[in-house]
Amino acid sequence: MIRNLQAEDHNRTGTLTSLDSHTYDSFRAHDDSAAREALWARNLAVRSVLLAQESD
Repeated sequence: MIRNLQAEDHNRTGTLTSLDSHTYDSFRAHDDSAAREALWARNLAVRSVLLAQESD
């Protein structure tokens, strides 16, 4: 699912950011579901800000 979102971002922006790769690797490294959820929420928040900046 994460890779699909990254592919969508790549198609939309033309780049796959190192932040996406780092977050994906961090997400996979955590077995604790609360940590995974927090990382996922953070990634979505950062992605929203980056996309908003691109549209300005």
